[in-house]
Amino acid sequence: MALQNEKGFTTWYRDERTKLTRDPLIKFLGKQRDVVVHQKMLIPKSGGAVGITELRGMKFGLTFPVRPLEDSDDAMQRYLHHAKKQGDFLGILEPDEESLPCIQREWRLEGFDDDIVDLCAKAWLRVGETIAAVLKWLGEDVPPLSLDCRHGTLKVQFRTYDRDKLREQMRAIPSKSLKK
Repeated sequence: MALQNEKGFTTWYRDERTKLTRDPLIKFLGKQRDVVVHQKMLIPKSGGAVGITELRGMKFGLTFPVRPLEDSDDAMQRYLHHAKKQGDFLGILEPDEESLPCIQREWRLEGFDDDIVDLCAKAWLRVGETIAAVLKWLGEDVPPLSLDCRHGTLKVQFRTYDRDKLREQMRAIPSKSLKK
């Protein structure tokens, strides 16, 4: 707003703003902002899998429904209840020094293929490009736009568990809670 009185800025910025408003992700997030502020929270689509990992992705697992707001620990507890009743058919509780039991999660926004973490990074960079253009217009130094320091999506998608602790938790599940 402070720059609108700078000679030539409003005309120049109109094109920059148009670039932003035409970007499908920025347009979607702008609409979602209004929904979140005035109506309800943004709840992304969610999926999950239970299995084992060697910290390079899922080594072996089974997808199953995980509600977007459900904690991964609760999802693992659901598997343990099932394993106590029906057996550990995935074998994730079997001794294995090279892998860890895990829950893998994914969150996505309707209409976009990328994981929500990657979408946020893209949106940040897109808005950063506009800010950099404004700084350049003002004759200021433009800082580098980079997310090289960002950790990979795998670190966000995976929750690993200590196998011995999971076995203890499964043993502690009361038999009466396993009735159909």
